[in-house]
Amino acid sequence: KPFPCSGPKPSIMGNQPATPAYPQAPAYSPPPAPRQYPITATDFRPVGGRIVPDEISGMAQGTAEEKETLRTLSNQFLDALEREGRKNNMANSFAFLTSISMQIILGRDLTDNEEQQLISGFNTSLAYSPQFKSMTARDKQILYETTIIAGGMIAFLHEQGKQHGDAKMQSDARTMAKAVLVSLFGIRIE
Repeated sequence: KPFPCSGPKPSIMGNQPATPAYPQAPAYSPPPAPRQYPITATDFRPVGGRIVPDEISGMAQGTAEEKETLRTLSNQFLDALEREGRKNNMANSFAFLTSISMQIILGRDLTDNEEQQLISGFNTSLAYSPQFKSMTARDKQILYETTIIAGGMIAFLHEQGKQHGDAKMQSDARTMAKAVLVSLFGIRIE
């Protein structure tokens, strides 16, 4: 034997192997993969016409013209997502808000793959959630519209700040984007 200390060691109490002095960690077994849900799992049936654009306009301070501008912008944000994404789908609305926020923070557009990962992740999380399942259609519609309008407003503020060279507008949009990422993921960005 090249190494005199190699090989099985006899126990002090006979030929049985010695038990380890410290407890051994159990072998690692990865958690099961999360169940995949079809995208339809986060669809909802709207209760009627849009709710949030009128609510925003009604609660806003300002002139009638400014209130109408807010209503129009809110509807444009919803129209844009519904042309490009899946209409009346909560995973798409949350992915949109998150995507806008990440783009502002990262300073680049997300890839199609990154956007699909967001949609898939939100779809799985929401479809699995008992709280989501127990929401009324009206509550789902309000949350859907609110997330899209919030993402649109953040993007609009950021873009206006860039176009007009307004550092405060850009900073405000960045602050809002950070708040979204903190509230959804607990990610703090300095």
